[in-house]
Amino acid sequence: MYLPVTQLPFLMFNTFFNLFQAFTPEDEAARGNLGLTLVNPKLSAVQGLGVEFFLGFVLVLVVFAVCDPHRAPHTVSPPLAIGLTVAVGHLTAVSNFIHRYLYTTE
Repeated sequence: MYLPVTQLPFLMFNTFFNLFQAFTPEDEAARGNLGLTLVNPKLSAVQGLGVEFFLGFVLVLVVFAVCDPHRAPHTVSPPLAIGLTVAVGHLTAVSNFIHRYLYTTE
């Protein structure tokens, strides 16, 4: 009984890894920067750090605001507020859609 329980995480990881490989291109050059969060080439490292700092500050502020025991009764669900903050942060800073389609000049 002990042996199968210790092998369960390995089997789960192996299954996930095989599924991930099935949905990605086989060519290493075609994979490119798949799965990496990189700063847009048009931004400097300091600007990228500033964006990350600001979005992290907003997320921490929201978490502290919704977890405050002295605030008025909840009008918004705390998990919903935190989840929406994370989603907006990803759509603002991480999404390639914004940089690729709105800020590129061809």
